[in-house]
Amino acid sequence: MERKELLLEKLKNTRTKLLVFSLSGILLWTSSIFMPENRILSFISLAIAVFYWRKIDELTRILENKD
Repeated sequence: MERKELLLEKLKNTRTKLLVFSLSGILLWTSSIFMPENRILSFISLAIAVFYWRKIDELTRILENKD
């Protein structure tokens, strides 16, 4: 496999991990009905996931357009 293809595959794997991370944030948000302190944790986890998701999309676009 070419280096570019390996990097794209790693980015896709990282994107999947971020999806799981953001889903845990959503679960924390829904559980905040019972425990209000979870709302802050869920907001932080969702903010982190969105930030890195956008960075990964940007890197993926750069790699796909290269060549």
